[in-house]
Amino acid sequence: MRTILLLVCILSVTFSAKAQMFGRDWVEGRVYDLNNKKFNGFIAWTPPEPTWASKLDDHLYFKDDKKKKNEIEVRSSKIKGFVMGADSFVVSHDIQVATAPFIAVILNNPIKLFASYATRSAPAGGIGPLPIGFSFRRSKKVFYYGVDHDLLTKLEKSNFIEIMSAIMSNKPDVVAKIKDKTYKYGDIQDLLDYYWLNQPPTQTSN
Repeated sequence: MRTILLLVCILSVTFSAKAQMFGRDWVEGRVYDLNNKKFNGFIAWTPPEPTWASKLDDHLYFKDDKKKKNEIEVRSSKIKGFVMGADSFVVSHDIQVATAPFIAVILNNPIKLFASYATRSAPAGGIGPLPIGFSFRRSKKVFYYGVDHDLLTKLEKSNFIEIMSAIMSNKPDVVAKIKDKTYKYGDIQDLLDYYWLNQPPTQTSN
């Protein structure tokens, strides 16, 4: 309880008093405030929808005890980043992600790889929040790269070989698979699996 009271004081956020129709999916994690102070607890976050173009920030929900109803809303302008399960996020101030400033740190190398998530439109009749976990399977993902999370460049098909070879230059065997086009732009997740786990190449797209 002390943790969440301290976070409320520091971030000047308000308690979410409204009853939730569908509830939230809480994942263990931690939040870092603007002074890099860490707060351990549980986080619920849903990537923003692309239609939220007028909102130049994002927010998450935090509580220090999963069983209690003492959640608070934390705006992106009040924190530096957060960790949610195995996923790390930072707050970017790059104009390209102004409406979705929480970006995932995919590879924390000298040239870094980031991902910006947006909630896919629900099919007709679909209701309820997007459960957030380790895979973000129902989210649209856009990759960016850069030496800093505030200076982003979009990863595209035209620069994929050059940029991913540079990002993954510490693993020559992986770079070779990029350059011989075993892994192409549409195979980023397979490429990341190969980079992280040293798995053999899988069947890739054309």
